[in-house]
Amino acid sequence: MRGLLGPRSEFSRRLRKVLGFRPHNEFIYEVAFRHSSLQPDSRFNPNEGNHNNQRLELLGDAFLGAVCADVLYHSFPRSDEGFLSTMRSKIVNRRTLNRIAEEMGLQNLLKTEGNKGMKSANSLYGDALEALVGAVYLDRGYKFCDRFVRQQILEPHINFDELSESVFSYKSLILEWAQRNRKVIHYDTFAGKQPRSFDSILSVDGKQLARASGSSKKRAEEAVAEKVVARMKIKSTSPPRAKKIEPNYND
Repeated sequence: MRGLLGPRSEFSRRLRKVLGFRPHNEFIYEVAFRHSSLQPDSRFNPNEGNHNNQRLELLGDAFLGAVCADVLYHSFPRSDEGFLSTMRSKIVNRRTLNRIAEEMGLQNLLKTEGNKGMKSANSLYGDALEALVGAVYLDRGYKFCDRFVRQQILEPHINFDELSESVFSYKSLILEWAQRNRKVIHYDTFAGKQPRSFDSILSVDGKQLARASGSSKKRAEEAVAEKVVARMKIKSTSPPRAKKIEPNYND
């Protein structure tokens, strides 16, 4: 039978190893791993929206966010909306998605055009992971994709207790601390002395505590917030412990 169907491609072998199941329509997955730096060929018609994985990325992002919200809702039954929102942001953060994508081996499936694709390497693998979720949804449907996200992405690659204690944004941590202690914080951010650099000064209750630089306003403010967190030994409130993730709430 294999001789009649032709030899299985290297992409097919790698894809099935990542997925853990046999796809119905492998072409969708080929699109999921086509970066926007690639030029179209006869099989990938840009007029049909399948030249690259950007449309699938949008679909997968929405689906992944919805499943994460549902899992968090059941895993932290006593937590408020703010905590759940922060936890979801930590999961769909590019740093987290890039890590998961590499642990799953998606870098062995992704196709880019030379160094063009590497210019966006900070989100390259995470974008491919979202596109993969979109492909699974189109190929197998809602319930199957829901189960795939829970069992193949979240359960083996996310430790909720560790994630709840991690700091992804020092600005958010400073804000949380200020609100809890009724402090007034202020960032004074301006162009730095070096080209394409910014400086930021963080004040608490009118007193300047630290100054830091960054390649953008956002990075400068994050850097100065990190300095103040370290200097004042600010810690987040004790996070709640997660319940065990159920395999699938939709069965």
